[in-house]
Amino acid sequence: MRRRAAQIFSSVSGSVSGLFVGNAAPDWVNLDKVAIPQADEQQRLLANLILHMARDRKPLPRFWYFPREAKAVVVMTGDDHANGGTAGRWLKYRSDSPAGCSVQHWECVRGTSYVFPGVPLTDVQAAEFEAEGFELALHVNTGCANFTPESLDSNFRTQLAEFASRFPSLPPPTTNRTHCIAWSDWASMAKVERRYGIRLDVNYYYFPPAWLQDRPGVFTGSGLPMRFADVDGTLIDVYQATTQMTDESGQSYPSTIDALLDAALGPEGFYGAFVANMHTDAPYHERSDAIVTSAKSRGVPVVTSLQLLEWLDGRNASSFQDVSWDGTALRLRVVAGEGARGLVGMLPAVTSAGVLTSVEREGTPVTYTVEQLKGVWYAVFSALPGTYVVHYDSSPLELSTPMVTAGERMAQVRWTSNRLSDSQVVYGTSPQTLTLSVSNAAPTTAHGLTLEALTPGTTYFYRVLSKDVAGTRAVSPAAPSPPWSFTVPGPGTAPGSALGTPPGPSGALVEVRASGCTTGPGGPGALGLLGLAALVRLLGRRPRG
Repeated sequence: MRRRAAQIFSSVSGSVSGLFVGNAAPDWVNLDKVAIPQADEQQRLLANLILHMARDRKPLPRFWYFPREAKAVVVMTGDDHANGGTAGRWLKYRSDSPAGCSVQHWECVRGTSYVFPGVPLTDVQAAEFEAEGFELALHVNTGCANFTPESLDSNFRTQLAEFASRFPSLPPPTTNRTHCIAWSDWASMAKVERRYGIRLDVNYYYFPPAWLQDRPGVFTGSGLPMRFADVDGTLIDVYQATTQMTDESGQSYPSTIDALLDAALGPEGFYGAFVANMHTDAPYHERSDAIVTSAKSRGVPVVTSLQLLEWLDGRNASSFQDVSWDGTALRLRVVAGEGARGLVGMLPAVTSAGVLTSVEREGTPVTYTVEQLKGVWYAVFSALPGTYVVHYDSSPLELSTPMVTAGERMAQVRWTSNRLSDSQVVYGTSPQTLTLSVSNAAPTTAHGLTLEALTPGTTYFYRVLSKDVAGTRAVSPAAPSPPWSFTVPGPGTAPGSALGTPPGPSGALVEVRASGCTTGPGGPGALGLLGLAALVRLLGRRPRG
């Protein structure tokens, strides 16, 4: 797709919008579907196909897009045309940050300011802000005119030298937004940027207002940074991070950022690094504040372009090595690249050999969660460097004998399983008609569900069911055995009294909540594993509340 686009547009001159807003030709972006990152979804489909086709050979591990399994990140930037709002804006971001936050862990609110070299900020001030994790970088200026490769090279060379002279304490810039987002041919900008050590570009701009009509979206079809490609398909080692939010495109806030983040965090799974340009010409910016508030309320990091670049380099320099598979155990070694803090690994939870049952690193068990991402179940874990062994098992799913804690108009049913699976209880007042149900889809080995609005003094019959990520189902008790049963305490049951062993298969454990008693590890009114009935039989007397 990229090579074909390169051939189509290699002769197009003008601003970036010319690549998408058709002059005489129709638009290349369907804005009715711009909220869908179609390129990302297609890539994920391809990855899922590869995993599925390889499952008979070996499970294939992967890394997650962002640190600590973040599903979205806001990249906060602004352009300061030597008007001097940068320092004030950054002081606001500092005050917006949680006390004791970690810049390395993306906990602090941070931003990039792309500036003309004449910005009223001293070298000392710039160095102090840089030490706090803010990024000051050059706002390259072509005079808003189309460029040639030669003129663009001259712009970068002279203006970077001026920036270095103005701020000798700062490292050379490694990210860029060009003034007026001039983009005169297919790849000269990316090539010149790479020549001068700039490796992340935020020039692609969701603009103009009359075209986008206040519709939030990802107009390149992707919310994820990716490298540029030359006209022949050769990759250029510069990332494109599209500016999907601007303060000059007629977008409403906070509705724009809310829509992007909700789609990333919600069931759609439209993950992304969403770049904002909230101009830093003035210290205060209402729309910048709205973006920060929206991100913080959802636990989404707000970072600089440089932080994003360092993460991308670190993640892409990370690898799984020495991967081997013996049919039941996957062995591998995680090598983390510099800057890959919070690296998250993903392992297929289901293979032809069965279901993942354990992960070990250097012989020590690793905590993991099982999550369904884009239709595929993964074991998700913190990918610290080291050697791992991952075990898969095809043995039957097994459930323990359930235990019931019955109280006023409710009962809690608990059981365990030998591997991660979901939870369901079907129940009713007749053993032949278990028409009521309660469930929880979250995979676990320690199951607990609460049945509510029960009738006092009534006997209920039930079965517990669990299904693992491979679709294997277990039922306790399985037909043709009759269901378990329990009786809800009636209104005449005195506090502290206990019900006897309920009818149904022997071995079901029953507890009764007795108001005002503390008889077990569950706290006030929660009875121990044997239950009051067993205590009555053992001690021959009523417990005291």
